[in-house]
Amino acid sequence: MCLTKLTAMCDALLTTPAYTILRDAGLATLGAGKIRAQQAVEQEKIRTGWEIGKMLHQHPLKNKDRVPIPPW
Repeated sequence: MCLTKLTAMCDALLTTPAYTILRDAGLATLGAGKIRAQQAVEQEKIRTGWEIGKMLHQHPLKNKDRVPIPPW
């Protein structure tokens, strides 16, 4: 088959309503996945910050004999 005919067939397939619907659904799914991934990253950043804050708060309480606690 000639390259010109093959190109014309591909162009015809890529402009069908069924392909357009499939492409749009795929792009929407990718977009939704990207948003979920970004939300998960932000949630983990918050959780990590809280865990580090908790460790920093508890360290002097657990090590009173070795860590001076400021009087404030």
